[in-house]
Amino acid sequence: MKKPALERAIAAALSLRFAPADADVRRTIGGIIVETCTGDKQLEIATRVISREMSEWPGPAEFRRMIGAAVKAAFQLPAGCPRCLGVDFVIVEKDGSSMGQRCSCKRGQVLALMDAKRRTGTASGKDCSTAS
Repeated sequence: MKKPALERAIAAALSLRFAPADADVRRTIGGIIVETCTGDKQLEIATRVISREMSEWPGPAEFRRMIGAAVKAAFQLPAGCPRCLGVDFVIVEKDGSSMGQRCSCKRGQVLALMDAKRRTGTASGKDCSTAS
């Protein structure tokens, strides 16, 4: 992810009416964007949504929802299976503890691939509609 693209997305969010401009909010906005976007193409989508669909700061929860929905729609994630119902995680028991993990369906595989790219810094921003 290129820093100028991230800075444009943050600047777009900070330009919204009623957007708090302190450093903590800037970090929160940046964190939401980084969590949601795995590459420059997704950052472009986020910046476009902020600029075209928002006129006022919606608060962090609604901001996360709007950005996430736009990115997911643009990258056409496969539908979830009956086990996960399209939710990003399923609850599993491992070593006597409950934890969340990606479902084994096609959607879960795509999301796991996106997670791996984000962790390793190899996200290309390309369509991730097929898992390898």
